[in-house]
Amino acid sequence: MEDWVKADRSIENEDVVVWYNMGHHHITRPEDWPVMPTAYISFILKPTGFFNRNPALDVPPSKSKNSACQMDGHSSCH
Repeated sequence: MEDWVKADRSIENEDVVVWYNMGHHHITRPEDWPVMPTAYISFILKPTGFFNRNPALDVPPSKSKNSACQMDGHSSCH
């Protein structure tokens, strides 16, 4: 992967394909016999450094009519 990234090839207008292989190794326990319980495995792709800061910082705060902070017309939360 490191060598591929160092090549600095453009990915604009290209299909990026990632093949990810994973295996599950089950270490048996006495509780697993005669019926093995369900074993879970998962995978997530989570970019790091995609934005230079949190894009949610530009979202204006919500002003709920039912909020205790706004009921008396004054901000009383903090």
